[in-house]
Amino acid sequence: MAANTAAFVTGVSSGIGRETAQLLAERGARTFGTVRELRRANPIAGVELIALDVNHDASVTEAVRSVLEKAGKIDILINNAGYSLAGGVEETSVEEARQLFETNFFGVLRVTQAVLPSMRRNGYGRIVNISSMLGLLPGPYRGIYAASKHALEGYTTTLDHEVRAFGIRTVLVEPMYTKTEIAKNEKSVQAAILAYADQPRMGMTLMTSPKLFTRRQARSHRACITPSVKA
Repeated sequence: MAANTAAFVTGVSSGIGRETAQLLAERGARTFGTVRELRRANPIAGVELIALDVNHDASVTEAVRSVLEKAGKIDILINNAGYSLAGGVEETSVEEARQLFETNFFGVLRVTQAVLPSMRRNGYGRIVNISSMLGLLPGPYRGIYAASKHALEGYTTTLDHEVRAFGIRTVLVEPMYTKTEIAKNEKSVQAAILAYADQPRMGMTLMTSPKLFTRRQARSHRACITPSVKA
């Protein structure tokens, strides 16, 4: 990697974002990583941390301005910031869905639109959007999360066609079975509909440890395979 490469990675507090920022820095890129709260962030060797909330236009504008002021350009943008929401589609309120899309989709849109003008001026750029295999597959009880990633897929592939004439390419990364904090940090919908109570909720735990049974099903399963003991 060229020594003067400037990289901008969102959501570097943990997981894929943190590992990616660290790797870029180790490979010689001047790397900027974003976190929501600087005072709570753990340092990453070689990475310059910047405060950014992808949900707010002013925060995005200021963060990108700061990076361009320091580095003069952004060659690589990695949109990683996002979260998961657990719950059935029917159980999810419009407001909960809106908040998820605000981060997972519109956050990417905000940051990308703030960075693109400088990439066009320089005639070069690489944009990597972190999606998920749930951007391709259905995600029962993570339906709104899956919908946000499906939206990201359509946006990214379309943008790639629109900006390649300027020397810019956009690509997707679709992780599966990745040991990160996404399940730990997952939010849950507030409503619960009784009719769905006994449905298998595969969820984000599938990424590290498949769990397909409800508690009631698990009890029945154990009863079937446990031999009875007679005195």
